[in-house]
Amino acid sequence: MTTTESDRDPNPANRAVIAELRSNAGRVGGYFAHTPLLLLTTTGARTGIPRTRPLAYLLDTDRYVVVAANAGARQHPAWYHNLVFQPEVVIEVGKTTSTAPPSSSAAPSATPCSNASRAPIR
Repeated sequence: MTTTESDRDPNPANRAVIAELRSNAGRVGGYFAHTPLLLLTTTGARTGIPRTRPLAYLLDTDRYVVVAANAGARQHPAWYHNLVFQPEVVIEVGKTTSTAPPSSSAAPSATPCSNASRAPIR
């Protein structure tokens, strides 16, 4: 993966998690050791610069489900706005990197998750 603006993210925790995920085939230790994490790269809506963020996810059959909760804040996280602006994303899970086509992420989905609701939470 090429260097992105997020590799210079002012949040040292994000930088550390991104580096650890990439160097350890998608695994991290510490607080997130038992949390499935993926890296979501979106295109900045204002800047056009790729932005990568580590996100917890649930696997629902054949799709990754992430929640734009922004730690309970009233506004959506920046990556959500970027996704709405440009739905083409890069997803890194473990050693696999894939591009999600616009048709799969063109709009935030309110589609119920079949398996995610039954997934154990750690």
